Amino acid sequence: MHYQPIVDQLTGRAVGVEALSRWQDTEFGDVSPAVFVSLAEEMGIIDRLGRWVLWAACRQFARWQEDLGDLAPAYLSVNLSARQLAGPGLVETVMQALEATGLSPRRLCLELTESVFMDQIEGGVGQLRDLCDLGVRLAMDDFGTGYSSLSSLRRFPGEFLKIDRSFVAGLRTDPTAPAIVAAVVSLSEALGLAPVAEGVEREADADLLQALGCRFAQGYLYAPPMDEREATAWLRGMQLDSGRAVR
Repeated sequence: MHYQPIVDQLTGRAVGVEALSRWQDTEFGDVSPAVFVSLAEEMGIIDRLGRWVLWAACRQFARWQEDLGDLAPAYLSVNLSARQLAGPGLVETVMQALEATGLSPRRLCLELTESVFMDQIEGGVGQLRDLCDLGVRLAMDDFGTGYSSLSSLRRFPGEFLKIDRSFVAGLRTDPTAPAIVAAVVSLSEALGLAPVAEGVEREADADLLQALGCRFAQGYLYAPPMDEREATAWLRGMQLDSGRAVR
């Protein structure tokens, strides 16, 4: 497991941390999540992998709450696959992980991509609402890469909308990118969702995102995905210093 902070650009503190699974193989080296997640789906073991990630991340976050106290981020983000959302046991799995680790539901945020939400909208909205009723937060990931309609977005019972990194990267080269990001920020706020920019790598991009109204950000400017030891040290140092200079 690796972890990447989600930062409040106004305070410099990590408000959240996203759990990311990594595979380091002795023969093939670092295997991309795009590869092994697809393999897990094809082999029918994505549910097992998803449960393992959820439980491992919840255990780690519970340790951070105990060790860091008030310095711990407010929530942990864990990604959902299409099969997890389509399956009947998602709510029970989440409840079991929270109860076993002692985490409050408000400490957990489940992320699903725009395309997964659209593919599973009919069968998945009910489970998502059940999770919200428990107090679990929801985020729509990679927004702007799918084909969601405004009527479909209105049915998303979440709290966060994550702006895809391609739009953030476009701030450097595409003169239309600021207008697109501004529109997404306005849309998310109109829907009652907090916008979060992904893939922020430059100070100039962070400054422009703030000017466009996007307060929360995630990317290498602040920290790369880190293992447990590195993430613990980063969180302790960043939260104490509360500044973007600590990376």
